[in-house]
Amino acid sequence: MTNIIKIAVVALLLLPLAAVGDWEAAAQPITAEQYRTLIGPCACPDDKMANGHRCLRVSAYCRCGGWEPICFAGDDTGLREPNRQRRCGHVCALYGD
Repeated sequence: MTNIIKIAVVALLLLPLAAVGDWEAAAQPITAEQYRTLIGPCACPDDKMANGHRCLRVSAYCRCGGWEPICFAGDDTGLREPNRQRRCGHVCALYGD
């Protein structure tokens, strides 16, 4: 019985990616509003979680890889990493370059 519940939870977690229609789309920049519509809260560090706390480092913006919501001015013009360094405390390394 617990295996069925685990499978159901994993399926529900993957459902938003299936809604996009393609796994590669998850790595493309989207607006924070699009992220909130498709996935839910915590697109940006200043968003609020269901418990009322700010998302900060658990936001999609601060996580490396996957969704890249445009949260701040300049994110779509090459300033994403400096913004991420300032707001999240780290820069995501680009492997394979």
